[in-house]
Amino acid sequence: MLDAIRNDRVSNKSFSTPTELGRLIESDLALMLSELFEMAQVAGSPSQAGEVGEVRLNNLPAQLNPLVGREQELEQVSQLLLRP
Repeated sequence: MLDAIRNDRVSNKSFSTPTELGRLIESDLALMLSELFEMAQVAGSPSQAGEVGEVRLNNLPAQLNPLVGREQELEQVSQLLLRP
């Protein structure tokens, strides 16, 4: 437990009232939101595009690639799946 408290990536702040806790949470959420916007801007800039991984701003699954025009590959996969 002490190791978790000493972790420099974690901040443990004390509070004494629900109002104070609300302010701390509000501050943390604002910081997280601003960091997310900064990451999105860096990922979208042409100079950093190759250095920064893709930042997804939603929880939707990635769009699937179409299989149109890939009949030969589909047939090969089908044959492999049907093998005993």
